[in-house]
Amino acid sequence: MKNNTSSINWWNYVRSQELKPVLDFLQNKKNIKILEIGGGNGFQASKISELGYQITSIDISPKNPSYYNVEKIDSCNLPYADHSFDIILTSLVLQHINYLDDAFKEMNRVLKSDGAMIHIVPTSWWSFLTNFWHYCYIPKFILNSILKTKPKNKIPDIKNKSYSNKTNPKKSSKIKLLFFNPLEYNPSFIHDIFYFRKKSWKNLLQKYSLQIIKIKNCPITSTGYGVLQNKLLKARKFFALHYFPTIICIIVKKS
Repeated sequence: MKNNTSSINWWNYVRSQELKPVLDFLQNKKNIKILEIGGGNGFQASKISELGYQITSIDISPKNPSYYNVEKIDSCNLPYADHSFDIILTSLVLQHINYLDDAFKEMNRVLKSDGAMIHIVPTSWWSFLTNFWHYCYIPKFILNSILKTKPKNKIPDIKNKSYSNKTNPKKSSKIKLLFFNPLEYNPSFIHDIFYFRKKSWKNLLQKYSLQIIKIKNCPITSTGYGVLQNKLLKARKFFALHYFPTIICIIVKKS
């Protein structure tokens, strides 16, 4: 129980750090309505709500227990009127949406003409560092499989999620997941490294008629395995801000 609590506290800390660029952007913005897509357990929504902002959080599969009310809603079929929200927020979500055309069509529809989208996304460094530890743990995964024990070093909620009721028939085999470790349906983690480049994210958002306002590094270097957790925090924050950001925050508006 102690280890589980420590892990939860660590991931909450990471999510708080990732939220800092968002809160900087929201400063001095009053009476705004925010829609969070892919809210999970509502932790980040709860932090935003505590500051007095009106936020609606949705997820195709809300997690329990939750920190905030997260409604079960498909990102490709939003039940809101046109131009309902001032801000749309996603946090480590875009890489999981298989039907981005539909999702962005809906996001653009419910976003006000002068509104903004904020997307927190992983970088190539996140994929590289996560997969470094993944391959270190492969012998342990194989041993646990033989002994039929549950591995402790399980990749957290950044992986293996979906934000639409639509299904993709192509599913990765266990062998492929183990040795090529792709995120969702990409052929391998090498493809993830390419798709998670800052340039790739910019091109993706511009494809949906969105104009880049600002890109900021989130102030923590982390991986999908939570290795080291609270160790070397000052150094990891320094490298995240200046050299090796694993998570970035991209703020866009309608062109």
